[in-house]
Amino acid sequence: MIRWFTNNGIAANLLMIGILLAGVYSAMFKVPLEVIPPDSGWKIVYMEVMYRGGTAKDVEKGVLLPVERALEGLNGIREINSDGMRGRAKFYIKAEKGTDLRELRENIRGRVDQISTFPAETEPPKIVIPNFSSFFPVISIAVTGKLQEEELREITHQVRDDILEIDGISQASAQGDRSYEISVEAKIPKLESYNLGFRELVDSIRRSSIDLPAGSINSESGRLIVRTRGQAYSKKEFENIPVRAANGAEVRLGEVAEIKDGFEEDKVLTDFNGNPTMFVRVSRTGKESAIDIADKVKEYVENSGERFAEGIQLFTWDDKSLSMRGRLGTLVSSLLQGSILVFIVLGLFLRPKVALWVVIGIPVSFAGGVILMPFFGVTANVMSLFGFIIVLGVVVDDAIVTGENVYSKLQSGLNPVEASILGTKEVTVPVTFGILTTIAAFIPLLYLNEGRFGDFASQIPPIVAPVLLFSLIESKLILPSHLKHVKPRNTEKGIFTRFQKSFANGLEWFVDKVYRPSLEIAVKWRISVLASFIAAAFIMAGVWSSGRIGFSGHPSVESLKIAASLNLPNDLGIEKTASIINKIEQAAYSIKDEFIDPKTGTTLIQNIAKVTGSYRLGGRYDESRGQVIVEVTPPSIRSEPGPKNSEIAQRWKEVVGEIEEADDFSIQSETFGRRNNDDDEQKQSEPLELELRGPYSEKKNEIAQRIK
Repeated sequence: MIRWFTNNGIAANLLMIGILLAGVYSAMFKVPLEVIPPDSGWKIVYMEVMYRGGTAKDVEKGVLLPVERALEGLNGIREINSDGMRGRAKFYIKAEKGTDLRELRENIRGRVDQISTFPAETEPPKIVIPNFSSFFPVISIAVTGKLQEEELREITHQVRDDILEIDGISQASAQGDRSYEISVEAKIPKLESYNLGFRELVDSIRRSSIDLPAGSINSESGRLIVRTRGQAYSKKEFENIPVRAANGAEVRLGEVAEIKDGFEEDKVLTDFNGNPTMFVRVSRTGKESAIDIADKVKEYVENSGERFAEGIQLFTWDDKSLSMRGRLGTLVSSLLQGSILVFIVLGLFLRPKVALWVVIGIPVSFAGGVILMPFFGVTANVMSLFGFIIVLGVVVDDAIVTGENVYSKLQSGLNPVEASILGTKEVTVPVTFGILTTIAAFIPLLYLNEGRFGDFASQIPPIVAPVLLFSLIESKLILPSHLKHVKPRNTEKGIFTRFQKSFANGLEWFVDKVYRPSLEIAVKWRISVLASFIAAAFIMAGVWSSGRIGFSGHPSVESLKIAASLNLPNDLGIEKTASIINKIEQAAYSIKDEFIDPKTGTTLIQNIAKVTGSYRLGGRYDESRGQVIVEVTPPSIRSEPGPKNSEIAQRWKEVVGEIEEADDFSIQSETFGRRNNDDDEQKQSEPLELELRGPYSEKKNEIAQRIK
């Protein structure tokens, strides 16, 4: 086959062009661009049970414990994490490896449906398999303005609807808005005058505000569906619910109670650059491109001034496509640098034509890898692109070995065609085994399929293996047909030829005078050489075991956001939380002028978001928690690298000072890694999490405080 492709250059060129075109087509239409790898490693079934009016203790007793007992012993469940809070119970049910999540969901539903002790105020459980692609939005839009909550909510939903109408975007959701709620507050004097009690109010709502199917009636004229339609949805409908009727007169709910049509009582306060705000989270799904989504959202935000009234501003926030753009930029720059270096080195020591055809093998091999990405279920994300960057360093090794051997045959006097065929055949076996052993070294990453780390690592082998295999195909079938056109050195004359020959002679002198004698000595004293390498291995093992080389499960990678998180004791109230969060926010504003881009004169701190009453943007209500998030200018668009995030975070912490009331206060400046705490030992240590499990009791709280 090597001889046939060498003699039939048109077939070799068609093969090369076909691989390149197929790779371009696959990249444009078959491989979606996303920020993170798919969520195959998150084997979770999520269940939520609403308990109207229940305290956290009520939720634990009435929902958490019965559900945990019902699911005990169910096959396929590895772990159950339950969370009880006021009015709601959440269950994160982790599945065993290899478990079908849909089947597990139905089994869970069957067990939960058998529970007969749920309080009457609970709603039917919602059991779903989470789609984690929507959990990590590509980009968010901050909708801000000095508006009432109803107006801001309406505009935010309008922005969401506008985004969903854009071609190529099919997933967007509003964040930060409260759900609508109708509350009924009894008028005590009115109740007493009518001799009514609370139970009668509750029963009247439960009896009259209901949608209930009642079966069907078969008749000669057809089938009639019987259903009551009495569910009340508006304030007016609730006011007209009859509470008591006697002698043709009715007492309606609006007469004995005040009906309020508003929002849920618990409110998470969210500000963006000092103004009330809500967010629209935009995610990707299917084959949608993360970069394309981000570009369209930015275009929408730039033109938003024409759509909304004065005072309403839209900002882009948390653009995760920047990491994808950065990884693509790294791949392209590495590809260009590697190609240029290979061309220069081979051009100087061999021939420019040999270098050119070896370099062309890089895009051919990469195109082959892209062709097979859809078949392996791999998308273009930060980890799969990292796989391309890794393999870039070894992708041309086989072509270099083949090209050098063909060139040596050419220099020995063989005609170019025979030199290409013989030179390629001689190195086929070692080159093939070299590729296979490299592939084998990456294969174990496929079996690291536990959790998110497994999702990340498993993206690399399906990239490395196809690229190397197509590199082998290119070096054995395409490269020889091109190298047959290379002429021996002595048939060409010129300044460059003499200059190139001097480099080649220098390399040959180094091989003959330095490398070959060293190799002969190493072979002669091979026992001593082997012993020295073993000794070096023991030395490195000793350095490792001594603790001089640290270990981190994840490298410290700077994020584009710096987050200050606050956790106060539960008894201090939302007012105290708001006071301290405002202090942290003002400290962030005060350091904006300290971190300036020297060329543009603009501050490196772009936007500041504040959350009071929750542990994060879009999180559940918790009056003792709060967070301030600072968005910094990406280093790629600064005139100079400037300060690290850790330096900005440290200065921010100095300005904030000590918060004596806080159970925990930290500033996180990195995507992975450690928090910025004052204690040097804490800076050097990995975070450790302890779980204290068991029924709620004062004794457990006491033990928890002692551990803390």
